Amino acid sequence: MDGPLALYIEFFLDRPRCHFRTGKYSRVLSQHAMGAPTSKPDLDNLAKLVMDGLNACQIWTDDAQVVHLEAHKAYDHENPRTEIYIEELAECQTCDT
Repeated sequence: MDGPLALYIEFFLDRPRCHFRTGKYSRVLSQHAMGAPTSKPDLDNLAKLVMDGLNACQIWTDDAQVVHLEAHKAYDHENPRTEIYIEELAECQTCDT
């Protein structure tokens, strides 16, 4: 890929143990568990890590080609993962006219 790109990244993080109750209810979320991951790692650092990794794998010529970036992080205790979608954009999508 050597033209302009859109990059969409979804980070699904494991929940910390402190989000769960203890004992026989250890699989049940605590009432104080956060709904979204608002602590570290920072979203911008996660996105940069992915972009650097894609650079190293030579998925594209350079990460400067990314002209549109969307990223978000959420919890998924059952299946933590990172999903990456790359879209090649037509040249005219980056024009001012």
